[in-house]
Amino acid sequence: MLDLKKLNFVKVNYQISKISANQIIPENIFLYNIFSKNIFSAEINPTDYCNYTCSWCFTNNKRTNNNLDISCLKKYIDLFTTQGGKAIHFSGGGEPLVYKHLYTKSDLFDNKPILDYCIDKGLYIGLITNGTNFLNVFQNTTVYNLAFVRFSIDSVNKSRYCSFHNCNEQAFKNVLKSIDSLVKNRNGFLPAIGISFIVDQEQNLNYSFSDIKEIADFATSLGIDFVQFKHLHSNNAEKAEHEMYKIHQKCCQISWKNVEFWVHHYINPKTEYNCQITNYIEVLCANNVKSPCCHLFGIDKNQKFNCNSLVCRYDSMNTILNNILVDIKKHDNYLKVLENSISNFGFHPFRYFTSSPDLYQPFFNN
Repeated sequence: MLDLKKLNFVKVNYQISKISANQIIPENIFLYNIFSKNIFSAEINPTDYCNYTCSWCFTNNKRTNNNLDISCLKKYIDLFTTQGGKAIHFSGGGEPLVYKHLYTKSDLFDNKPILDYCIDKGLYIGLITNGTNFLNVFQNTTVYNLAFVRFSIDSVNKSRYCSFHNCNEQAFKNVLKSIDSLVKNRNGFLPAIGISFIVDQEQNLNYSFSDIKEIADFATSLGIDFVQFKHLHSNNAEKAEHEMYKIHQKCCQISWKNVEFWVHHYINPKTEYNCQITNYIEVLCANNVKSPCCHLFGIDKNQKFNCNSLVCRYDSMNTILNNILVDIKKHDNYLKVLENSISNFGFHPFRYFTSSPDLYQPFFNN
């Protein structure tokens, strides 16, 4: 594995490093020991329940309100750690902070909340949440040791936010209060703070230029690090890709004032490649079942080389891994890209996460 403490091409300063979209590059896969083929990055979905009932959410009618068995979760985290795992992000199917064990003490986890237990194990921990329960996290955990927190906002307008999520105004106020407290009190560059927005032209979700400008101004006023745009889950990958391309064009026309924007690609899996990503990434679902690579689509465990996903989150990383299998000389070329990226933009624990590798060319404007 690339040992950051021994790198001779850059002096890594953990105190000033800032999350940068320029860092979210496919070559970050080299932070893993790609020849050992161990699971290094995991997504854990502790519950299938969500306290929001968004009208456009495709999981609304698929939820079973399952919760991860806490003893199974303990065994998984311990095994993940002992086998060299590096990064876990808690997300969902549902809203992860409905699972109170994440932020309340448990005898099973050495009388610590799960988030603290994982951090004390030396893991980098990320959290993707709608933010409504985040004030509870402040009260019970060392939240400023998280690697990143991404809030699913979906609208910057209070009335639209409440309409989108079928919630009251207090929920919106709680989210903004949580973000404000994180920004003002975080430990240097930890955690990286982002907000995300669903995009869809047909449903008029954050697609117009005025929407994007409003989001940019809102993000700048919050003082966060990044904004992430994702398309509403669709069977039409071509439509999603076209709309995200348009979003990226609109974003490039706006000054984001120290806030980065990340726009997702929607890429079909390459049938000519075997899937190598499942050697490194895994999902633990709320029904206590492990799934490869992606909790939304993924691949059939029995059809490892025939992905049935509609889109591939990890296409770029998979391309790199397959290229190296064909020509090992390319290994050093890819490694050099990572070295240059760290040299230019510093190191942040977000490099260990694989949740957003396939992005349009990042754009950052001071």
